Amino acid sequence: MVTKLCRLFIICVLASAALQVNASQPVTTETLEGAWELVSYDTADGQPEVNGLQLMQDGHFSIAYEQTFPAGELSARSHAGTYRADGNQITYNVRWWVQHVVGEDAIISSTSVSPEFDYDGINLKLRFSNGNSQHWRRVEPQTK
Repeated sequence: MVTKLCRLFIICVLASAALQVNASQPVTTETLEGAWELVSYDTADGQPEVNGLQLMQDGHFSIAYEQTFPAGELSARSHAGTYRADGNQITYNVRWWVQHVVGEDAIISSTSVSPEFDYDGINLKLRFSNGNSQHWRRVEPQTK
C-alpha cells in the first residue's frame, strides 16, 4: 500500500513539473493559431459592449468587431494582415484596415501595431500603448 502511494506521489510530482515546464514555454506565432472571440475591450471612454472574432493561421490574421458604448454610439473595425509573436509582444502588420468610429469612416492602408500580451492557453489579453486593452478567448472547435 505504501509503495503504491509513493508511486502515485512521484507520478503527481513529475506531472506537475511537466505542466510547469510547459506553462513556461515561450508563446510562438503557431501557439496563437485558431479562432478567438472578443470578450471585452477597455478604453479611456469605458467598457463598451463588444462582439468580434479574430482568426489567426499560418502567420496571417483577420479581425472584425463592433463596439456599442453606453450612450449608444456604434463603432466597428475590420483589419487583416500578418502577425508574429515575440516574447510578450505581438506585432500585427496590417495590410488593410476599415473602420467606422463615432460616425467617421476611414480606410487605413499598411500600418503596424505591437501590443504586449498575456496568454494562458485560453485567454489572450492585449495591452496597447494608448492604454486600451482587449480580452480575447479561444473558441473551441465545434464537434460535428
